[in-house]
Amino acid sequence: MLFVPPRHGKSELASVRFPAWYIGRDPQRKVILTSYGAVLAYKFSRRVRNLIKSPLYRRLYPGMDITGDAAAVQFWAWAKDGEEAGAFNAAGVGGGITGEGCDLLIVDDPVKDAKEALSLTIRDDAYEWYASTAYTRLDRAANAIVVIQTRWHEDDLSGRLLQQAEEGGERWEVVDLPALAEAGRPDALGRRPGQPLWPARFDEQRLAVIRTTVTEPWWQALYQQRPPETLGGRYFRGFLPTREGKPWHVWPLEMLLERYGLEQGAFPPLPGEAGAPGWTLWAGVDAGVRDPWCCLWFARDPQRNRVFVWDEQYAPGVTPVRQAQMTKRRIASVGGRWLEWWDEHTNGSVVRKRVLAPPSARLHLDSLRVDPAMFTPRANVGVSDAAVYWGQGLPVQKAYNDRVMGWRRVLEWLEPRDDGLPGLVLVEGAAPNLQRTLPRLTADPDDPEDVEEGQEDHAADALRYGLNPASAPVQTRQGLPLQATMGDEGAAGPLWAQGDGGSVAGYSNGAFGTAGAVEDGRW
Repeated sequence: MLFVPPRHGKSELASVRFPAWYIGRDPQRKVILTSYGAVLAYKFSRRVRNLIKSPLYRRLYPGMDITGDAAAVQFWAWAKDGEEAGAFNAAGVGGGITGEGCDLLIVDDPVKDAKEALSLTIRDDAYEWYASTAYTRLDRAANAIVVIQTRWHEDDLSGRLLQQAEEGGERWEVVDLPALAEAGRPDALGRRPGQPLWPARFDEQRLAVIRTTVTEPWWQALYQQRPPETLGGRYFRGFLPTREGKPWHVWPLEMLLERYGLEQGAFPPLPGEAGAPGWTLWAGVDAGVRDPWCCLWFARDPQRNRVFVWDEQYAPGVTPVRQAQMTKRRIASVGGRWLEWWDEHTNGSVVRKRVLAPPSARLHLDSLRVDPAMFTPRANVGVSDAAVYWGQGLPVQKAYNDRVMGWRRVLEWLEPRDDGLPGLVLVEGAAPNLQRTLPRLTADPDDPEDVEEGQEDHAADALRYGLNPASAPVQTRQGLPLQATMGDEGAAGPLWAQGDGGSVAGYSNGAFGTAGAVEDGRW
C-alpha cells in the first residue's frame, strides 16, 4: 500500500512507470489496473502502452512489441521476441474484468472525492467489487497487489484491508508518506520532523497555506494520511483483543476461570458450583429475520466490576417463534419467575399440558433485554416479536434505545476498571461475530457520537441493549444470588431441589420470588 498526499506524483510512479518496469522484467506477466473511474484507468493504460512503445524502453527491454490494435486502452497485449506474452487490462472500480486473470493488480484511488469517501454505500460497493471481482482475478501464488491512495476515511478500502490483516487476512507492506514528517512517526524516507515530502513543489510555506484552506480534518486525512474520527472513523478503536501481547478485551476461558476461582471448564457458574454465588446472568437480543438475529449472553462478576460476553447466537432467516424456542431451552427462570413448559396437542383446539423443563434449561437470568423494535407489530402478521416470545412463555423487557447514550455506555465498559483490566471482556471464541464486526463499525460523519447506520451492527446492537439498563423493568431488583443446588443432569426429574414452603433451595423469596405451587408438578 502506498499512501501519498494529492498531487505528489503517486500515480505517475505506481500506475505508469512501475507496471512498465514490471512488464519489462517479466514479459509473461499480466496486469490489471483499476481506478475510481474507467476514464482515469484508460488514461494510465495509454501512458503505459506508449511508454512500452518508446525507443528508450525498447533499448532497455529489447524484443518487446505491442500486438493487436495499437490504439487500444481497455485491453491490449504484447509479444516478446515474436512470441505471445502478457496482457494489460484497465477498468474502473465496479467495472467488469471477469474472464481476465492477472499477476499484478493495481488499485489507484478507489474513491473519487470526499462525497464518495463519506458514503457508506460507496465504500461498501468499492470493497465488495474488490473482494468479489478484482481480488479473484489473481492467477498465481506469486502475485502482487498494489493499492495507491490518499486516505480519505478510516473505513476506506485500505482501512478495511488493514483491519482484515489484523484478523488474519492478507499481510500488507505499507509505505506511509505524509506531506510533513512528524516526530515519533517512522518515516520511510528518513526525514526530520517538519520536513516536506516534495519541497521543490510543496515547501513548508505552501503546505501551511494548504492546511489553512482545506481545514484541519482534511489536512490530517489527505495530507498526513491519518483520517480523524470527526470524518467518521472507527467508533470502537479502543476495542483491542490483545494489548502489548497480552489478553485485553478477549480472554481465554482458562484465564477467566483462574482469576475468579471457578471450576475448570464451567462458565458461567451454575447454582451449586464453586464460585457461583453473586454472579448475575442476562441476555440481549437484536431483532432480525432476513437480517441476522443476534442474542448475546452476559455474566457480571460478584463485585459488579466486569461484564463477560460468554456466548452468541447469530443467524439470518430465523423466525421469531424459533428465536424464542432456541433461547428458552437454555433458561430456567427470568427476572425471578420460573418459566413454564408444556406440550401442545391439537384436537380441534390447542391443548397445553405442563411438563418438566428440559435438562438444557439451566440458566437463571436477571433479564432478557430485547430490541425495542420487537414491540412493534409486524405489518404482515399484525403481531409483535415480543408477543411471540411471550406466547412461547419467555418474558422480555424493552431495552434502552437512546443510541448516543447507549454507545457511550459501551465505550465506558471498554475502559479499564480499578484493577487495571477492562470492564467488558469477550470469552475467547464465544462471540465470533461480535469480535469480527465491532472493530469495523464507523462513526456517523454527521454525528460522530453515533454509529453510522447501514453497517453490520447486529451483534453490536445486542451488546448495546445488554450493557444498558432495560427501559421497562419487570421489577426493581439487585440481581439473582445464584446459590441454588442443581440436581443430577442425567436424572429424569427436575434440575433443582425443592425447598421448604414451595421456594427453590438456596434462593430467598424476597430476592428471587416464589417458585410456585407444588402441585404444578414442575418442582
